[in-house]
Amino acid sequence: MDRAAKLFRLPPRAQPSTEAELPNTAAVYTGTCIPEPGTERPDHRQTWRELLLLTQQLSFYLDHSRLGRIWDLLDTALSIVQVSLFVWSTTAVGSHGQPLPLGLGHRVPYLLVAVVLLAQFAARHILLTGGYMSWFMALTILDTIPPIIAVSLSFTSAHTHASYLSAGVFVLFYPLCFVRLQRSLAQLLAPGQSSLVRLTEFQRKLLLLSSDIVTTLLAVAAALHTWLHHFSAHELEQGDKEFNYFDALFFCSVSITAGPSEDIIPDLLITRLVVMLIITLAAVFLPAPVGEILTLMRSVSHFDNYSADPRTNHVLMCGHLDYTAVCEFLTEFYNQDHGLRIMHTSV
Repeated sequence: MDRAAKLFRLPPRAQPSTEAELPNTAAVYTGTCIPEPGTERPDHRQTWRELLLLTQQLSFYLDHSRLGRIWDLLDTALSIVQVSLFVWSTTAVGSHGQPLPLGLGHRVPYLLVAVVLLAQFAARHILLTGGYMSWFMALTILDTIPPIIAVSLSFTSAHTHASYLSAGVFVLFYPLCFVRLQRSLAQLLAPGQSSLVRLTEFQRKLLLLSSDIVTTLLAVAAALHTWLHHFSAHELEQGDKEFNYFDALFFCSVSITAGPSEDIIPDLLITRLVVMLIITLAAVFLPAPVGEILTLMRSVSHFDNYSADPRTNHVLMCGHLDYTAVCEFLTEFYNQDHGLRIMHTSV
């Protein structure tokens, strides 16, 4: 019994110590620390996730709602206003047809439209893509930033104010407004769930092709007009008449079919390059959309889609038939006295 007690003897119970015996003892807390109110650290990752989720929700809403289509319409309207202001600015000429420095009535509206166009597009671009640089965003920057700089310099620099369209070298970027208008129209006419105007596929492609042709001609004419006035102003001054934007547009339109005309514009290297550019663009980009439209025209044609009803009444002619007998039978069978329904009977 004593031997078993020795084998299974329990260790003595530890006696509780007092604070006097352990004066330097530190308490150890192994639970969860709860901070006091007002001392919590902000969770930046959670805030970023919530902001990203909100941006995605706004992006989806703008991409699928009627508000997004209205915003597209606003963007297109601003582009049209910008193009109209550019064409209006080219009409500022003197009595001898020479371009004049633009006044405040031309420069201030163009500056305001460029600022509003850039601001609204940048806001929507950030909401939709999170700031990802796209072709449309780069085109918008090149279309709006140079005019803003040019107009700002025209208020302080006499040399810039005296240049063509009071823009200096930045006038070379002005024709990009027509390219941006084409891209904005393509975005407006894109099919969607909340389109402002319901268009068939044929109507949409026809409008896109028409807008592409018109905006391309307008852009090339604007480039030709600004480049000639900026680089070849001396050659234009030697001419007997004014060379305005509409002359450049007429020259580009005629060059597609009849070739260049020296009666409208001087025969220079840049004019020849423009003619080659127009012909190249027409040869490369026009066949594909024109072919798609022709295919859609055939698909909506009632004649190409007609197929006879397999349940149409029919008559079988059997026996040894000669030509005379068949002609007499068909003449009598398809007589109008039998009614119009007999015309749908197959023999």
